Amino acid sequence: MVSIAQPFLVREAVDVAIPQQDVRLLLLVVAGMIGVAVVTSLLGVVQTWMSARVGQEVMHGLRTRLFTHLQGQSLGFFTRSRAGEVQSRLINDIGGMQGVVTTTATSIASNLTTAIATAAAMIALSWRLSLISLVVVPRPSG
Repeated sequence: MVSIAQPFLVREAVDVAIPQQDVRLLLLVVAGMIGVAVVTSLLGVVQTWMSARVGQEVMHGLRTRLFTHLQGQSLGFFTRSRAGEVQSRLINDIGGMQGVVTTTATSIASNLTTAIATAAAMIALSWRLSLISLVVVPRPSG
């Protein structure tokens, strides 16, 4: 999301600092670009850490509820079920859920936020050019 500031910094450098030969402004813009890159990287680390933590908490709750449910099953359930089948369900199904929670949900949220922020930045920079770009964007066939 912070990386959306990059086009504004480039615009400032190209439209103001370079034509006016303002070295001080150019240095500030370059420092801003470096700052944006550093903040974007740090936020990526925080996002990865948070998604892993949330995923682990969700999986812990799911495993706990599943274990409690299995503890309430009758002895007949365990004699009718193959031991490997129950264990396989526990490991594989919950592992698959963990991938959905940590990777897919984070990716959807990140991509949606990026798309909205990019559209807002495009409109802020030039609403006419943004409108033209939306007209020429390829549409899915079907």
